[in-house]
Amino acid sequence: LSYNNLEGSIPEALSRLERLAINLSNNRIDEIPFDLCEIESKWMGGNLQEFATCDAILCRPETFNDRGYQYSSSAVCQACPDSTVAPYFGSTECILSERGVLEKLYDATDGPNWEYNTNWLSNEDICTWYGIHCEKSENEGDGEKVTKLILKSNNLSGDVP
Repeated sequence: LSYNNLEGSIPEALSRLERLAINLSNNRIDEIPFDLCEIESKWMGGNLQEFATCDAILCRPETFNDRGYQYSSSAVCQACPDSTVAPYFGSTECILSERGVLEKLYDATDGPNWEYNTNWLSNEDICTWYGIHCEKSENEGDGEKVTKLILKSNNLSGDVP
């Protein structure tokens, strides 16, 4: 079931399957019910019991590894590097965040020499950066999302990343 577009929570009813090995990595799973993480379970070839963490089912959001779940004591889920995100459970890689994408644009197009670059690369909310326009996300809890870049006649030069 990995590498699909499955969304939502893993069904709690699956807890009745005592020895289930299921690969749900790289989907849009946003919750793992607590009952599925009980250490008495023999899920994932016994890894859930051995590692005593839900990471044996899927790496938590903002973490990743090559399979999207902890499968050995040396294959733990790692935190995403700065300016990247893993928004769902089970990520095998971290992707650039909105901030990361904008930072790449700034660097690639000679941002320090733009006519106007107020707040760019600062710790301020990216929605306050010059030329960035944001709107409230349709997903509750996601805050604002970038919807427009308006940098017309601003001395950008270089390749668009």
